[in-house]
Amino acid sequence: MMLQNKLFKHLFILILLCASQVALAAPFSVTWNSTIGAGSTLPYIIGESVSITFVLDNGGASTISQTWNAADVVSVTFLINDAPNTITTVFDPNSGDGIDFATGSFQTDASGVLIAAPSSWSDNVTGGMYVTSDDPEGTTDFRWWVNGGNEILVNDSAELVGAAIWADPVDTNINPAFWSFVGGEAGAYVSVPTLSNWALILMSLLLAFIGLTRVRRQF
Repeated sequence: MMLQNKLFKHLFILILLCASQVALAAPFSVTWNSTIGAGSTLPYIIGESVSITFVLDNGGASTISQTWNAADVVSVTFLINDAPNTITTVFDPNSGDGIDFATGSFQTDASGVLIAAPSSWSDNVTGGMYVTSDDPEGTTDFRWWVNGGNEILVNDSAELVGAAIWADPVDTNINPAFWSFVGGEAGAYVSVPTLSNWALILMSLLLAFIGLTRVRRQF
């Protein structure tokens, strides 16, 4: 009986350890909203909305006291012209590609509140399988900046070289107060256990079954 209790105790600890591994990293998102301002050129329509959303994943599942650097960016999405047009760049961690220039990071405090935003992130995006776009000209060649000034996006298609989006206001995109942060239990994407996690749990149950069988034989 003592052996059986000890076996159950070890089984319980093993299952807890496996279950703890199921709480995988959760991506979070930050979004900045503005208006297409004067200086912008068609097909970008002055007075209509523009937003930038970064999806971030630093390998953790918490919003408490976290830092997300440029290397943690999963994707960046521009919604333009009151959102009928979308430009998304997805960064493949295995490709070595990423944001070309990056200073600063997104950070949260001990309460999970966003307290810092990058001072300058920018990228030169030239087509490829990791860019999707329904830009009015259908291009996947862009340059973008998040640095509190200048244009926020320039179209580098052959037809529209230099066609740009200026935002008004634009200086707010380096201020964390103007980024809407989606994270925590209510806002984070739901993590799904990987096969390896389930394999650990099933292995623990199988070992428990074998152990119990041996205990019965001893009695």
